[in-house]
Amino acid sequence: PRLHDLDPLQNTLLSVLYPGIKIASVNVPAEPLDDYEEAQVENALARLVWNGVHYKLVGASGSAKKGKFYFVDQQHSRPIAERFQHWPQAAIVYFGILVSPCKVMMEEPEAHVLVVPDRKLGTNDCRGWIRRSVFQRLKEKHDREILSVQSERLRRERHGKVGGADLDEQQQSALLGDAKREIARKRLAEGRFYQFRMAFADIQAKGAFKIMEDDVADALEADFVLPESAVKPGLKIPAVMYSIFGPGRRFRGDVVVGIREVSRQLEFESSYTLVEHAPEDSIQLEVLPQAMKQVAKLSEAVGEGRYEDLLEVLGHHPDRSLPDGLEQDTSEEFRVVEGLLLADASGEMWRFSPSCICFDGRRLSLP
Repeated sequence: PRLHDLDPLQNTLLSVLYPGIKIASVNVPAEPLDDYEEAQVENALARLVWNGVHYKLVGASGSAKKGKFYFVDQQHSRPIAERFQHWPQAAIVYFGILVSPCKVMMEEPEAHVLVVPDRKLGTNDCRGWIRRSVFQRLKEKHDREILSVQSERLRRERHGKVGGADLDEQQQSALLGDAKREIARKRLAEGRFYQFRMAFADIQAKGAFKIMEDDVADALEADFVLPESAVKPGLKIPAVMYSIFGPGRRFRGDVVVGIREVSRQLEFESSYTLVEHAPEDSIQLEVLPQAMKQVAKLSEAVGEGRYEDLLEVLGHHPDRSLPDGLEQDTSEEFRVVEGLLLADASGEMWRFSPSCICFDGRRLSLP
């Protein structure tokens, strides 16, 4: 086995929950072993000592199939085993939740967590809710952290070893302004899904958040609403709360929460996976109204000859660039059709045109 002594894992649940913990990753051979080789590996893992510290196996992550496992110092092995209910299989599968690095992480004291059955209160397939004011604190903390890192990077690039305190007011102002502009795209954008990692009451959870307004959170008496599917491993305690909102389990205490990823702005603003798992009320109240609005916009654009609007509905934005990571269709055929649409505001060309045109010796079918 090859052992790697890991640095403190920044912005992970493990580093916040267990300050001072020592963790190491061990890579074991992934290929089949004979009985003797397998016994050697087992003996090495059972008596693992590194730099005078005795380590014990506590879990793995999605990389377990590649032979990567995690060990912690003996002092912290028992508390982590208790987190996973002394269930080795759960630790192997879900330990990755504790070591997943997040963009930002914070502790929320005396928070209220409500765990409900999937598809209750708009939850589904690990999708839950976070109170807006709590999310705002996460966002502000993230802004401060990335601004500090970016400002320091610019200072080193421009002024070398000169300390920030030695810069004059004009230089500091210029650095701060440039840093704010450069982090604009890295900030937590509004109106997205936020992949989270979370720990509370010796429980860990992962999934995706949407934001609920504070008045809704007040009515539910909860800062976080999680579906049962987000809690790993599943809760064994029975539901102890019954209300007009249905059954659930309430927790109150310190919560550690982090945002790992933020959903991207897709060109066609859709996701079949979300629709596949969406509860019926979300289909009726969120998905269908938006879909019907887009259908009506498309129909009106075609009927009234507003082809710039038509191109935008279809995913082409003539007057503005797409979000990062997306590319426009720049094929010749697309550009020809786009030019015809934009040139013919009346729509007469399309009402009386043939079913195809020729372009550079090629036949191009028209809609």
